[in-house]
Amino acid sequence: MSDKTTLKKRIGTFLKDTVTLDVITLTGSIELDASVTTVPAPAANQQDEASLNWDELFAKVTQGMQPNADNKLEVLAYTHGEWDCDSVNYIKSSPSDMELKIIESHHKAVESAHKSRYAALEFIGKALGSI
Repeated sequence: MSDKTTLKKRIGTFLKDTVTLDVITLTGSIELDASVTTVPAPAANQQDEASLNWDELFAKVTQGMQPNADNKLEVLAYTHGEWDCDSVNYIKSSPSDMELKIIESHHKAVESAHKSRYAALEFIGKALGSI
């Protein structure tokens, strides 16, 4: 695959990811049987912070941990947004005072995500415009 094809594919993936937004806020409890008690050291090729794969590291940390049968999660707030400003918003009915504070944080997370997406798209647009 040529560098041009790779760049085109990466830009396409980036744009696809930025045109939609999903934010879900959960409440409840998650208890794990911590059979893995230490964080594995990054592989030799991951010593550079720029190449650290957080998803892979998280998977290694949680590998072998078994969820407790009493775990319970509940959706408190969910937002799905589209680039054309269409959105679906779900808020739990009759939230408690504490849940209202968490919902406020949910709204701030959505706002922050929109701003960061806009800034990233603006940056890419300027970078492509200068090529």
